[in-house]
Amino acid sequence: MIDIYLKAATRAALDKKLVAAGLMADNLPLQDVLLDDIGEIEGATGYHMNVRLMFEPTEEQLAALGGITPPATPYRVWA
Repeated sequence: MIDIYLKAATRAALDKKLVAAGLMADNLPLQDVLLDDIGEIEGATGYHMNVRLMFEPTEEQLAALGGITPPATPYRVWA
């Protein structure tokens, strides 16, 4: 299992990254992919989402996500 914090300019840009990584199709996450949609945060730029993968991602999947930004202090974490 791996937790990833993602940030993109818009939700559409974030969805595009998830599709390119093979983690999302037809606007839905694939099996064993959990999304915590945070959205826009007042005082911060961009659109934020936490992704939990219930499997070890490939290097290609991680590369397709690009721009992975682990925050110093996450706004939300998985319980």
